[in-house]
Amino acid sequence: MAHPEHLALIQSGRKAWQAWRARYPQVIPDLSQAQFLEQDLAGFNFVGANLQRCKFHQANLTRAKFQGAYLDQASFYRSDLEEANFTEAILTGAYFLAANLSQVNFSQANLSLADLRDVVAVGADFSWTTLIQCDGRNGNFDRADFSQAQARQANFSQARLIMAHLNYGNFNQARLQHTELSQAHLFRCNFYCADLAGAALTSAYGAETIFVKANLTATDLSWGYWGKANFSEAELAKTNLAWAKLRYANFTGTDLTTANFHQAWDAPKS
Repeated sequence: MAHPEHLALIQSGRKAWQAWRARYPQVIPDLSQAQFLEQDLAGFNFVGANLQRCKFHQANLTRAKFQGAYLDQASFYRSDLEEANFTEAILTGAYFLAANLSQVNFSQANLSLADLRDVVAVGADFSWTTLIQCDGRNGNFDRADFSQAQARQANFSQARLIMAHLNYGNFNQARLQHTELSQAHLFRCNFYCADLAGAALTSAYGAETIFVKANLTATDLSWGYWGKANFSEAELAKTNLAWAKLRYANFTGTDLTTANFHQAWDAPKS
């Protein structure tokens, strides 16, 4: 439960809260299980605070600072978090349904099992973030940075990741059915056993990307660069690779009979 003094201070307003934090930087605020429904907390300093199971439903948290904070199972339903900073925060099981996460910094945070459905996270930073088994279905992650992210068994089905950066990301066994990844950067990204059926990766850059045993049924990889990509034992039924660049790509153990290689560069021989 929240410390009564800490809770009273934050309810006194931003000026009083910020002054107290500046005066006692060594104190770890305990606001666990507190409710801040529809409150204006823009720019508040929650660095290192204990915010476990807090409810911030429909709150204004733009530019708020959560670096290193403990937010296990915290709820941000429909909150506005634009430009907030969650660097190295613990957000396991956090609930962000339909929240505005545009330009939010989640770098090196732990978002395992987090609910990111229907979020708007345009330009958000998920680099080096742990996203194991998180749920990002139907979210808008256009131009977001997932470089070096650990997203094993994550679900980004029907999400938008147009022009997103997934370089060196680990999406082992992830679900990305009908996901929009046009013009995404996927250098050395790992999609081992991932399900990308019906996904759109047109004009994506995927040099050395791993698609081993992935489901690419009816996936659109046209016009993309897939040099040295590994498609070993992948499902390529009705996969579109027209006009794709495939120099040194590995198709060992794949059935190429229904894939479309029209005008593809260095297409394999079926």
